[in-house]
Amino acid sequence: MIAALWLLGREETVHEPDTRASTSALGVAEAALLDNKPPPALAVVTARMRSPLARKTFWNGDDAVQCMRACHVTAWTAGLGALVL
Repeated sequence: MIAALWLLGREETVHEPDTRASTSALGVAEAALLDNKPPPALAVVTARMRSPLARKTFWNGDDAVQCMRACHVTAWTAGLGALVL
């Protein structure tokens, strides 16, 4: 069951490279820290899109998601092992 949830929860994302070349130190820091994405709108819930979970970019994974998924699998496996023993 844990392996099935792990595999079903995976999502492959493709990050398109930024074609703009930024040579200034501020541009490099902005690209590294902010990933050149604009901040979200002030209103989280709007009449047009009722939930942030409906946005296509909400579920994009990264290294932190992989780490959290590994922690959850470890915790569930430990809990299952404790119940079996």
